[in-house]
Amino acid sequence: MSRGETPAPVRHPGEPGNPRCESAKDSVAEMLASGRTLADHPELRDHLHACEDCNSIYRELLLEGTRMRRSLLGLESQSSAGSQGTSRLRRPLLSPLAIARAGFSSTSRGKASWVIMIAVVFYAVVRLTPEPTGAARVGLTALQGSVISNVEALAVGEPERELQRGDFVRTPEGARASLSFGKTLVELAPSSIVQIEEPSTRRLRFESGAFTCTGPLTVTSLFGIVEVDSGAKLWIGPAGLFVESREGRVRAIDSSGERDLPPRAGGQLALAR
Repeated sequence: MSRGETPAPVRHPGEPGNPRCESAKDSVAEMLASGRTLADHPELRDHLHACEDCNSIYRELLLEGTRMRRSLLGLESQSSAGSQGTSRLRRPLLSPLAIARAGFSSTSRGKASWVIMIAVVFYAVVRLTPEPTGAARVGLTALQGSVISNVEALAVGEPERELQRGDFVRTPEGARASLSFGKTLVELAPSSIVQIEEPSTRRLRFESGAFTCTGPLTVTSLFGIVEVDSGAKLWIGPAGLFVESREGRVRAIDSSGERDLPPRAGGQLALAR
């Protein structure tokens, strides 16, 4: 491992029926609905750091909440443009988090909360369904040294290996590799670990190390989510996940919210802010 790199976090899979996991899932939903962050919930933060299943749920809800808010804001803008003359009669659209806050408030728990949660889950299922236009498989090529996909080595000069959802790729020290999600190319630096989350939507899980990408890519991690439009460099250091926009816009999403990085700009995502 090179100096300055952070080892991949060691997380265990969740256990069905585990009271701590059930409590953590409820706490994640309530935390995001209230607008608070993991900095306000140290016990939940420690659990997410250790439990893979709960961490995955946290990332998905964080991403879907942001997408829902963005969609509603877009609808609100269209409504404003088309009805400027009736502004006093129009009521503003609420963000998903504002709606969730109402459902989780002490005065309106019960059926309202369940209706809201069912709507959020339905929206997440629709949005997370793989798009048919994406790449069905990911191609892996060794650029330097010998790289590992799952437990099998791939050396320079060997034919491209096809990967699918759930496969891991590791580049030992001194090795480099290339991943192709259709027209999107990802070059892994030495001492890096990634997982293919969803080829059809170009979604990659980043565990440790560094990589550059050209083309659209969604990157999930323990620290947050990065949506790349054209090109970026990402690396994980002791303080968190760092991203540098190379071309086009990069969108960073973490527990503090959502922000856009213009071309040639950089930013940092941390587990809690």
